[in-house]
Amino acid sequence: MSVADGGADLVVVNGRVLTMDDDNPAAEAVAVKDGVIIAIGSRASIEELKGSATKVVDAQSGSVLPGFIEAHMHLFGGAAELDNLHLVGVHGFDALRDAIQGFAAKRPNARLLIGAGVDYAILPEPVTRHHLDRIIPDRPFAMSASDHHTMWANTKALEEAGLLNGKQVGPGNEIVMGADGLPPANCARARHSDRSSSISGRIGHGSA
Repeated sequence: MSVADGGADLVVVNGRVLTMDDDNPAAEAVAVKDGVIIAIGSRASIEELKGSATKVVDAQSGSVLPGFIEAHMHLFGGAAELDNLHLVGVHGFDALRDAIQGFAAKRPNARLLIGAGVDYAILPEPVTRHHLDRIIPDRPFAMSASDHHTMWANTKALEEAGLLNGKQVGPGNEIVMGADGLPPANCARARHSDRSSSISGRIGHGSA
């Protein structure tokens, strides 16, 4: 026993431990102390870390994985958004303009620029495509709300996606149209899975 002579708090043995470490991809057992994995290895080596108060769990030859904790992130969508322009905490036209233009300048070859995490109150008034046109008129740009139920786009994006004059969409989705028969900007109140498909799928998601 070690770990400051107190032993591990938890030992999991008799498992197929998938470590996600290319240099040491599999093990038989895991030791945990103060909520942190402190060792992985053979059953014999990990059992040496047991103390009198150590809880031992027999995995019964089952797979043992690192803990996954996520609060409604949607794993694939969350991963895909990592390269998007993150607009959480951005408020005001000037701040929005600077963020979008800076992002665009670093991606001169992107076919579509996408922002994410937009607060519905990002501007004092409702966002329209005209606001976005003032910021970036010549390249397709779209941005989604933090809840992923609304997406706003500039005129260029709407034109290239074939949405400027509206489009029939499935149940639970809506392309919002203005009194002039054109979208003011926001293309949705959509299901999560459909929030940007009409734009990114038609133009080609190229924010990298």
